[in-house]
Amino acid sequence: MKKILSFNESLNLTHKQTINYYRNYINKGLATAFRILGLNILDIKSANGCTLELSNGDKILDFTSGIGVLALGHNHKKIIDVERKFQDLNIIDTQKFGPNKLQAALAYNLSQLLPEDLEVSFFAVSGAESVEAAIKLSTMAKDNGAKYFISATEGYHGKTLGALSLTDTENFSEGFHVGLPKENTKKIEYNNIQAYKDIITKLSKEKIIAIIIEPIQGQIVEVAKKNYLKEICAISKKNNIIVIFDEIKCGLGRSGNLFSFLDHECVPDIVTTSKALGGGKNAISAMIARKKIFNRAYGSINKSTLHTTTFFGLGEACATAIETLNIISDESFLKTIRTKSENIFQELNKLKDKYPRYIKSIKGKGLFIGIEFDFDHIISNVTFKKIKIPFMKSIKTVLMGAIVREYLHEHKVLLHFNNSQPETLVFLPPLIISDGEINTFIDSTKKVLEKGLLNLFVKFIIGNIKVNN
Repeated sequence: MKKILSFNESLNLTHKQTINYYRNYINKGLATAFRILGLNILDIKSANGCTLELSNGDKILDFTSGIGVLALGHNHKKIIDVERKFQDLNIIDTQKFGPNKLQAALAYNLSQLLPEDLEVSFFAVSGAESVEAAIKLSTMAKDNGAKYFISATEGYHGKTLGALSLTDTENFSEGFHVGLPKENTKKIEYNNIQAYKDIITKLSKEKIIAIIIEPIQGQIVEVAKKNYLKEICAISKKNNIIVIFDEIKCGLGRSGNLFSFLDHECVPDIVTTSKALGGGKNAISAMIARKKIFNRAYGSINKSTLHTTTFFGLGEACATAIETLNIISDESFLKTIRTKSENIFQELNKLKDKYPRYIKSIKGKGLFIGIEFDFDHIISNVTFKKIKIPFMKSIKTVLMGAIVREYLHEHKVLLHFNNSQPETLVFLPPLIISDGEINTFIDSTKKVLEKGLLNLFVKFIIGNIKVNN
């Protein structure tokens, strides 16, 4: 047998070894993308709050939140304290037979924080699994020959085959045999209530199982318009269609409310949540359903095991989720998010007014913010049309890659973007971000704009691309 690494040996890998092992044993394509974007400088020694400390002593502000996981930042003290107590007391982590105390407590807490009869929880590990659970639950609850699921264009609900059937962004489903038959899934334009009415008329209400919608579309930072979700719920109730709100990315304080839909005067039949739920330390997701719907599907003893999972609410994950909910659901905590958000939007809109040639719009809500850049005047330059670079799917991706690299290398600020809308820079910081850290982000944004986007792009291109002659 070949020798494998111990934990201590793993910690002592050089950064060069880490990059090499990642490229060879995890994902060659991603390793290339990391190099192009300049992320190979992230030889991280430790992480706390919003700060990453590198082995060379540099400190980087992480404003990606691990794409939403780190709502409480890296290694939040209260979450670590709960983990240590859990371990010190030798509490059971995996319990497959008999009711588990911490699962029961977490489910109870969710029922108290959500409105009406959103009371019954199913726990899993990833957000995609919670969407899978919602698909199966709603199908079983409908049980009348209905076969259609409705989702929105540019919606993102996960990459497992069932969830991927409802995802409509970045061509993630291309080349796969998705879980739901393609003819059974229909897409409607987001924020267009007439499109929903039209699809109901076309398919007939009896044939539609459910509609799944993100209150804030995660891939393109698009916020539901006033009354849109409210009308979705009203129309669905009238036509006996189950409503699923996907709060995996936009929930748990991100919008300035505990769940984003709570600002829209409506209540879905099912809510999915994950990412931030584990406090940045554990992987856990939840699907919470109206009691009558859950019982209709799985209420009998014969149907109670139709949808289960090995890692259903492990003890330590539930413990951290309980603490996370206690922190985030506090009204004073949520109020600080709203206050910070107002200040950030105000400052970013000032920059938009100052640099109208560079910035199209500032979008989003709470601490889920997108800066939409205007690349058109640069792309019109014929030179850019000759650019080829691995990983970068379009010229807009190349241009945003230059901006992300500039923030990281020159200002020690980590940000990200999505290929589904590469002109939008995403600011998704931990909810515990300080005023000083916000000021650093605003100041670095000013400096990026002052430098001039074209200068950044030329600098990026020189180091990374090949031009066809």
